[in-house]
Amino acid sequence: MNSSNAPSSPNEHKIVLLLGMCGIKKDWLKFNETEKDERFFSLGHWQPIKPNDIGYAERHSGVSINEISWYDEDCGWQCYYTLTHNSVVN
Repeated sequence: MNSSNAPSSPNEHKIVLLLGMCGIKKDWLKFNETEKDERFFSLGHWQPIKPNDIGYAERHSGVSINEISWYDEDCGWQCYYTLTHNSVVN
């Protein structure tokens, strides 16, 4: 993972750690921003992550993770994951 694709918040670093516990290598995770400044990450070249692994990361990170997927005729199913940092109300 190079610095331009690195996690930029403590919760994103936690997602890397949690997905690593599921067997996903941190070097394969790429973080970035959409044109609307929304944070997202992908695995390798837009590969899917098992729903159980995403659920595990969601439960323990305080971040909602939403899959955005599409079908490409050359590459098959591709996806990335948007991040919504959950706020705590006291």
